[in-house]
Amino acid sequence: MTLKTHSDRLVKLFKLMMSSSLAGEVVNARDMIVKVLASEKKDIHDLANVLVSGLDPKVVVFRDRPPSAERPAQEIAAWCLEQYEERPWCYPGRPRT
Repeated sequence: MTLKTHSDRLVKLFKLMMSSSLAGEVVNARDMIVKVLASEKKDIHDLANVLVSGLDPKVVVFRDRPPSAERPAQEIAAWCLEQYEERPWCYPGRPRT
């Protein structure tokens, strides 16, 4: 199982934890969230990552000429250089030319 299989329960507990004005409900909801996470060998940091990134991993889509194992390494390197030069906004640490 994954966190996704517990998503309905986690949503209910999270809403209860964030909306309740009763300290006991908040603590109990938090404890139940931690228990659900522990059952999947996860912790609160993993839950935070899910809240930021979502349950489904992001898929990277290559447009032009995607690299693949069947292509020679030189051709893949040329494609990477081409992407680097044509899309400077994708590389925030890139020095300006």
